[in-house]
Amino acid sequence: MGDVCLRKEQAVAFIPYRVEEPRPPQGALTFGLVNSLGGYFSRVPDPMIAVRTVLLCGALVVGGAVAWEVVAMAALAALAAPSML
Repeated sequence: MGDVCLRKEQAVAFIPYRVEEPRPPQGALTFGLVNSLGGYFSRVPDPMIAVRTVLLCGALVVGGAVAWEVVAMAALAALAAPSML
C-alpha cells in the first residue's frame, strides 16, 4: 500500500500543471469515463447476437420441442457476459 502512495506522489511531482487549473484533471476524467462507457457498450450487443443466433438455429429443436435448458443457458450467458469484461 505504501508503494502505491509513493508512486502516486512521484507521478504528481512530475506532472507539469498547476493544481489551480481544472482543465487537465477534468480532461483525464472525461477521457476515462468516455472510454469506459464506450468499451462497455461496444461489448453489450455481442451476447444478444449470440443468443439470437442460438435461438434461430435448428439445433434447439429436438423432436419438435425446444431444448429449454439451452435457451436458459444462453439467456444466462447474455446476462453474465457484460460483467465478465
